[in-house]
Amino acid sequence: MSGNRVSYTLDSTLETVNNAEETAGRMAAEAGFDDEDVMKISMAVREAAVNAVMHGNAYNPSKKVTLAFERTAARPRDHHSRSGSPDWMPARFQIRWRRKI
Repeated sequence: MSGNRVSYTLDSTLETVNNAEETAGRMAAEAGFDDEDVMKISMAVREAAVNAVMHGNAYNPSKKVTLAFERTAARPRDHHSRSGSPDWMPARFQIRWRRKI
């Protein structure tokens, strides 16, 4: 992991899907997302990983899937809380997939 970015190259097996899901959940939690959003992010990453392995790469061991997570700093929302101070939202959380052919 370099700073707020981590990248993995995954084999085209369902076993590697668990690693992608766990990493997404951990990074989302560290970025400040609540438990419900962490679960949604983890589930979305798992589904994307399964689709990449099954449908994109057809379990071909010579094909890999690259998964990258990146966090940015927390920033204020467009509205303010009752106290007049900015209402802070979690950092932006980006997930990028790139299929290696």
